[in-house]
Amino acid sequence: MKLVCVFSKAAAVLFQGDRVWLREDEQFLPSTVSSCSGGVVIFATDYGQVYTYKQNALTRQKVQPMHHSSVRGVEDMATLEDLHEGAIMHNLFQRYQQRQIYSRQS
Repeated sequence: MKLVCVFSKAAAVLFQGDRVWLREDEQFLPSTVSSCSGGVVIFATDYGQVYTYKQNALTRQKVQPMHHSSVRGVEDMATLEDLHEGAIMHNLFQRYQQRQIYSRQS
């Protein structure tokens, strides 16, 4: 059963296991909602970092849902729906892990 996270300031609803962009130190970090209970939300980044926030402290600027094109990666970077430095770097990282290091850039 997935736990539901409701952010009051952002008016957003996320579920445990959802993929999101977590903004930290002016960077968008690809993350997963690990847990949300007792008014606390825990995010685990793809780079091994863990961040904990009170639900009522989260805003849409801090947490943004990740578009499915960023979750699975794309060959043509122009087709990324999340178009920011974090999404581009994450897409390149995913392609490198899949040994598909070349990408198209329109």
